[in-house]
Amino acid sequence: MASRQLSEIAEVAMSAPDGTHLLAWNIRPRKGNDNVVILLHGLSDNRMGMLGYAELLLSHGFTVLMPDARAHGASGGGLATYGLLEADDIHRWVEWVQEPQHSSCIFGFGESMGAAQLLESLATEARFCAAAAE
Repeated sequence: MASRQLSEIAEVAMSAPDGTHLLAWNIRPRKGNDNVVILLHGLSDNRMGMLGYAELLLSHGFTVLMPDARAHGASGGGLATYGLLEADDIHRWVEWVQEPQHSSCIFGFGESMGAAQLLESLATEARFCAAAAE
């Protein structure tokens, strides 16, 4: 996918305050628009489930960050809390995106469980230019 969209992909990692190891893909188009979309997958899925959205966004110049939620995919954690802990995880991903990339706008898009987690994060995360929950 990255080569079809003329993009560069990198696996990124961070640790949550409880020690849970969280993993994501950061995919940057070579000719980007300086905006980032954080794509949040649904229950019993992983970041691979968001590839269709990623391809669409990359083709329009967006960088995409595709994390595996805790207790899903390659991320650690023994239990998904459907937003209780994940809201802070999303806050930390926004921090990560904002620091190295200095993006113009950060958008959030969540599907199913990812939508619930995104909505929970909005109680304390005000840096999204827009958020969409499906």
